[in-house]
Order: sequence, then structure tokens, then C-alpha cells
Amino acid sequence: MISVVSMHWKRTDNTHRILASLKNSKVVNDVIIWNNNPDVYFQAEPWVRVVNTSQDFGLNTRFGAALYAKNDCVLTIDDDNLIPEGTINNLYVKWKSNQKIIHTLDGRVPTDKNEYGHDVMLGHNKEMVEAPMSMTRCAMYHRKYAAKYFDVWRDLQGDLKHSVDGNGEDLMMSYLISAASGKKHRVYRYPRTELPAPHAIHGKAGHKEFRTELMRRCQQYFNIRQ
Repeated sequence: MISVVSMHWKRTDNTHRILASLKNSKVVNDVIIWNNNPDVYFQAEPWVRVVNTSQDFGLNTRFGAALYAKNDCVLTIDDDNLIPEGTINNLYVKWKSNQKIIHTLDGRVPTDKNEYGHDVMLGHNKEMVEAPMSMTRCAMYHRKYAAKYFDVWRDLQGDLKHSVDGNGEDLMMSYLISAASGKKHRVYRYPRTELPAPHAIHGKAGHKEFRTELMRRCQQYFNIRQ
């Protein structure tokens, strides 16, 4: 079975839509909502486990929530994505065949200048391509990597600062898992619904520059060359 982890900030309606879509799932039997917004007390039905925090602990907490997952298979879903049952089933089939990598709907590859790149699926007509970086908008991975993440994230991020604490957690996890498996991650062209996304991080100043520097640090730390 699958444990779903999703973070809540200010898109409360989106989060409730995601929960409604998961309620009757035949493969998801564990859902954790981590609410980093201390101004909002998020409530859900009893089958959902909710963590309401007294302060914003940053984006790293998505992997902190994964530490509490009941299943080895963890699916992170951002609150701007509605993932249909068929897509979750397809990802689960792929994950069961290879549990050493991330199976995702969003991947990135570095540019020729080794800068943070764009969506790897753009311009491709294939159902699946491989990429060194998996975004966490919809990503399936093994629970064991969540603990390993907290062994290395301070070394990787260090004094590199961004206006959003923990931004780049997806890059650090991607390279950590690639280093462990020796493989790139698999990115699939499966259906989903994009939900409204106010307060998006990627629109903030310095986003690409920050992620480029962090990506290069990950490459050096794990001795991974593109």
C-alpha cells in the first residue's frame, strides 16, 4: 500500500480536494498532512493524520512527515496537483518494479552550462524519460530515504540561503537517491489536474540562481557528473 504525504500552507481548498480524491483509493491507506502555517488550524476526517505546527519549519518537513509513514512506498503530492487514481496506480506498479529510484511526473536536467534546467518532458513524445532531478509535486520513493535525507541536508545546503527555508529539498533528495542507486529517476507522462497555485516559490527572485548553486553542490558532494 501507499502512504501519501502532502504539505499545507495557504491552499486549504486545494488540500481538501486532494483528500477527497484519495478517500476511496484502493492503494492508499495512509495520508499525512503537514501544516506549516501556524495561523491556520487544519482539520480533516479521522482517516487523515494531520500535523499542525506552531511555526513554519520549512520545506524539509515533507520528508519529516515521511518518517511517520506506515508504508515503505511514499507518494508526495504538492497542494497544486490533483492526482487521479489511475496515475497513482501506474506509479505504484513502476515503483514496485524498481524501489531504488524516484518515480515522478516532474523531472529536470541541467543545461549545457550545468545550470538548473527545465521540464525534461518538454519536447518529448515518450511516456517515460530519465532525469537526475525529480520534483516533489508528485513523486514516489522508498520511506528509508527520508531518514537518510536528514543525515546530509545541512552539509548540502550549509550557508546557502533563500527566502523560503528548505527550498531545494527536492534536489537534495534526488541526488541522494541517485548516489545510492547509481541510476537516474524515471519521469512519466501520466494524467493529472493542475490546481490554482498562488504563493508559488518558483516566482521569487533568485530562484534559478539558488537552485543552480545547490544542484552543483549536490553533484560535487555525491560525486555525480552529468
